[in-house]
Amino acid sequence: DGIGSIIVLIFFASLFINIYEASNIGVVLTAFASNIISSLTFTGIWLILIVLLIITVVNLVCPNSVLKWSILSATVVPLFMNASISPEFSQIVFNASDSITNGITPLFLFFVIYLAFMEKYNKNDTVTLFGSVKYMMPYSIVIFSIFVVVIVAWYLIGIPIGIGSFPGVIYGS
Repeated sequence: DGIGSIIVLIFFASLFINIYEASNIGVVLTAFASNIISSLTFTGIWLILIVLLIITVVNLVCPNSVLKWSILSATVVPLFMNASISPEFSQIVFNASDSITNGITPLFLFFVIYLAFMEKYNKNDTVTLFGSVKYMMPYSIVIFSIFVVVIVAWYLIGIPIGIGSFPGVIYGS
């Protein structure tokens, strides 16, 4: 009832994550998403929103930020630059969309700890994978909505990202 069930849960979750990472399914699906992103013909706000949504979905199958950025950056940064959006802003869009679904992906390394706490403190119901995702889904939706508003407002207003760096930059002028 105590620590033993948590250790068993961590053991089997680590086995699942190890098998999943060895299969490279996340890498293949991320590369597929990169192909989808490269075929986009949108510019401006629509490009930002669609890339934000695609990377949010990709985060469910590939929670490793560095791996995901190494695959997607070769597509996202040039696409944003062709749409007169700075590379710095593409990094902001990526990091925002990368953090939205971390709490609901079972492949995230700390998800097991979340399940263990759910099992320890939720005495009324049995803890299941989909039940825990159900509890976290409203938070992910709210975070997604807030990030959409902030990123679109940041892009439209043109607030500087850093020193001499703005969201919309015209290259080659």
